Amino acid sequence: MPYYREGKLIPGDPGFGTRWATDDEKLVAGLALMDLEVHRNSIILVPAPHKNFDGHKIRVQESQNPMWYRAFGSTYWRTLRHFNLKRCRVIRALKRVYEKGLVRRNGYERLLLPVLLEAFESHLCQSKKLS
Repeated sequence: MPYYREGKLIPGDPGFGTRWATDDEKLVAGLALMDLEVHRNSIILVPAPHKNFDGHKIRVQESQNPMWYRAFGSTYWRTLRHFNLKRCRVIRALKRVYEKGLVRRNGYERLLLPVLLEAFESHLCQSKKLS
């Protein structure tokens, strides 16, 4: 939580590396939150093209996570079925940056923001041209 020291508003404890988010970081965090609301991994069952038995169905990917989320998550893959990245923690980190303007040293946002800034670089250039 932000506190005052010597008349200045300090986000969190500077000893732990908490800092204020820049305007670009807030913008990309908001874009990423919208992107995560719209896109999520979805698998559905459809009838198999070559039926081996009655009622044979196969799994097909209907939609997938955003590209930046997959790039960020690639560091958290351990094995084929072990994905150690929590979507709810990513959303909380993005909300912390977008709504509160805080970047914690030990949160997901420290690793996530460079990936987002690179992913949304073209959008940032357009917003700077407009302002």
